[in-house]
Amino acid sequence: MKKQVTSWIPANFANPAKGRMATGRIPSQRLANLCESQSTTVSNAKPPSVPSIQEEAPAQLDSTQLNPERTHMQLNPFKKSGAYYNGIKSKYEALTRQLESTTAELTTAKANHLQRNAAYQEMLAASKLSRSSPADRQLLAQLNNAQSQVQKLEMHLRNLNSDVQTLVATVEAPESLKKVKAEIAALARQEAELNAASEKTQIQIEKFDERITVLEERILQETQVAAQSMLESEGDFVTPESLSKLDVELRIAQVTQKELKAKQELLRKELASLPLKHRELHRSLVVNRALVAEIDSREALLPVMKLIARAAITKHEAGHANQSDSYVIDIPPELFDAVEAELASETSTS
Repeated sequence: MKKQVTSWIPANFANPAKGRMATGRIPSQRLANLCESQSTTVSNAKPPSVPSIQEEAPAQLDSTQLNPERTHMQLNPFKKSGAYYNGIKSKYEALTRQLESTTAELTTAKANHLQRNAAYQEMLAASKLSRSSPADRQLLAQLNNAQSQVQKLEMHLRNLNSDVQTLVATVEAPESLKKVKAEIAALARQEAELNAASEKTQIQIEKFDERITVLEERILQETQVAAQSMLESEGDFVTPESLSKLDVELRIAQVTQKELKAKQELLRKELASLPLKHRELHRSLVVNRALVAEIDSREALLPVMKLIARAAITKHEAGHANQSDSYVIDIPPELFDAVEAELASETSTS
């Protein structure tokens, strides 16, 4: 079964907020869920009578197949310029600055509203009989304007916050991916250390179990011998030194064994808490890796986006597609399988 990738043609490629999506999602929803909308779809559908890129590729390769390096350079224009990511980052920084300035404006507007309200309340208290003088009407108008300004700024601030949250995940994704990979590696090292410590502790516990068993048997034997000696003795009985030493050694072994078991319990609790951390880090890895892959694909497609747009529009005009803002390209099965295996390997080793 062939896999297909759908290329969406945005109105402004460096600005996802202005892109057109056939799924009907608003831009904020798309960016907030980039890990689930990777511009890659799987389908069995194939447009009639339109040759795929794979079918046309041999004809293009014939003229340069004697020089593979030249072929690679000619057919691989995908060089990451950073234009897409830098555009997103610049917009995020601009929105952040607007957010800060609007927050300051709102603080000033609220203070002004409180001042106008206090003046209006004083007017109400002073003019109980008549409240329709020009001065009274002016104070009321000023109060209403101040309240309207506060409401306007609050709405603008909510919109700015929404726009910032739409972009923040994409802006932070590259660094977040590096960070989560480092955390996964550190967690793997911690798990290995805990397992090694737990195995060592378990070996020590088993040795002390054996030693305690031996000591208890020897003490029992020595006690029986001492008891017989006590029965046969006519004078004062003195506890054999060997029995006293065995008893002291047993008590020390039991205390040590108890400490080792407490240590082992703590190690096992730490190990038991690791799967949850693994799952959380794995989820973060998957999400941020998807965002970075989206950034990389956007960067790579920028140089050929005009060609893709042309192909999508002409295909739609020819009646071979229902939409003019997307273009479906078949992914060769061997390439799809190779990338899928590569991603699985990254996940398993992370």
